[in-house]
Amino acid sequence: MVMWREFSLVNSFTCEASFAGPTYGSHANCHFNTDMLESIGKSFCKTMFDITDSRDRVKKVLQDLQIRYPVNAKKNDD
Repeated sequence: MVMWREFSLVNSFTCEASFAGPTYGSHANCHFNTDMLESIGKSFCKTMFDITDSRDRVKKVLQDLQIRYPVNAKKNDD
């Protein structure tokens, strides 16, 4: 609902994750760590930026996130 309200997205998806990891694929029998899950979230946010039409709204949301989570704002990642 938040993505629909904030970004007027027609489609919205839920990403559920656990530290247990997958049972098949390139990460089979590997436990995920916080860096891996953060990378997934970062990729998801970049995708949301790419598909939204309102760059001003994206800037506002990013500014709000930087205020709420200043530790993430200090990182110098892509």
